[in-house]
Amino acid sequence: MELKQNFSVNECYFFAQQLNGVNYKFLKQLLIEHYDSQLLYQVSQLIEGVFQSIGNDFGQDEELYYNLVTHIQARVNRLQLLDVQTGLNSLLGTIAEQYEELFEAVNENFSKAFNGLRLNSEDIAFIVIHFATSYEKYPVSRRRVRLLLVFSAEINSIEILENRLVKALHQNDV
Repeated sequence: MELKQNFSVNECYFFAQQLNGVNYKFLKQLLIEHYDSQLLYQVSQLIEGVFQSIGNDFGQDEELYYNLVTHIQARVNRLQLLDVQTGLNSLLGTIAEQYEELFEAVNENFSKAFNGLRLNSEDIAFIVIHFATSYEKYPVSRRRVRLLLVFSAEINSIEILENRLVKALHQNDV
């Protein structure tokens, strides 16, 4: 197929990026350069607030941060155009039920981080999807594990097992 159209170098570069995929690190750098510092701070506050509410350390998941920045920026821009209260569709309703604690934490902390801004349940559910993805990606950090082992072996064996558990569970008080 032959196109009888001339494209500028910038347009060719744009098409090449679309066809070959964008380097993710380049995309992350673009986010930092092109989003306002208030939004970046508010997203950090949201992540910290949800962590405080449910105890899962979402700060270790960089992808969550960048996905939230992108998603929330788009939603905040749409708020000026259209702000309709919609009900949850069945998929989002399932997300809200399955991750009820996370849904409540995101709903409460979004309002705090974004100066009282309220989103409808559907928008909160979409944000919960980002958190749920991170939640499932890092399952060890989501809850404290209490473990008591009783066995009659040498003390050295117990210490070896304890060290392995500390390493595997990333907890210091095993």
